[in-house]
Amino acid sequence: MPSRVLHPLICVLLGAWLLVAAACERAPAGPPAPAAPTACRIVALSPAVAVIVTDLGREQDIVGRHAADVLLPPSIPVCGDHIAIDLESLQRVNPTHVFTQWGTRDLPQPYSALARKNGWTTRDCELLTLADIRREIGAIESLLPPPHDKAAKLVAALDAALALKPTRPALGRVLLIAGVEPPGALGPGSCHHEMLVMLGATPAILSGSAWIELANEDVKRLSPDAIIVFQPRSPRTPPRGSEEAAYLGDEAIARVPSLAKLSTPALAAKHIAIVDDPLCLTPSTAMIRVARQMGEVLDAWAAERK
Repeated sequence: MPSRVLHPLICVLLGAWLLVAAACERAPAGPPAPAAPTACRIVALSPAVAVIVTDLGREQDIVGRHAADVLLPPSIPVCGDHIAIDLESLQRVNPTHVFTQWGTRDLPQPYSALARKNGWTTRDCELLTLADIRREIGAIESLLPPPHDKAAKLVAALDAALALKPTRPALGRVLLIAGVEPPGALGPGSCHHEMLVMLGATPAILSGSAWIELANEDVKRLSPDAIIVFQPRSPRTPPRGSEEAAYLGDEAIARVPSLAKLSTPALAAKHIAIVDDPLCLTPSTAMIRVARQMGEVLDAWAAERK
């Protein structure tokens, strides 16, 4: 983020510059000193964490990002990815807080040692289920300097978007998939599956893991009555309307030609929807918006049954 200078004192700054210049003439050149820490300098080594930190109103404090991040400005330095943490980049950005999402693996020992040496505040976040998202929203905010005034509101917004709806048996069994060539199902253990249940629908898959690889023939065998496809578009592509809204019916079918070739009740009823929010597969506060879109899709299909 560019720095801002309010009402500079020209004489003081010029004098300081002359002193620095004189010191440079006397001292040999060396590596640049790390940036002086401010009240809060955050490295978000997880796209999902970056979404949460941004929604907590702390985007201006982020100085490092994950290589796969699509939300933050590309000018923010990359400090690692899901395979490795770039220790040199971390030291250059001189963080006060580092948030990772390393999964079930142990964090790299050199990173942990460097964090202890530099006194960084760290947290390895787990983000897969709705309970994870609720917990990490509060935990991340609690580790940052005040104000602590947004986490509770974000959790309340998520709960409001998922206010338990009456069951919708008339819709039949709903299949959630991400990607279409080949499709992968979002099964039990994923926040998407949990949201579908809380919104009153019946999942087409009731057992298995959070991610289940499928072939097109598996989709045909499951014979779902409705399909919601999560297909993130580029963040540079604006939504189809003034707000995020899913594609329904013929529009959705035209965008997933591989599914259109399968004979399923969902295709016959044109109960196929595409949620293309850029963050629709990022378990984070983005699920507030995704839950609303899923609810709108189910409401539209339920209205057709009346």
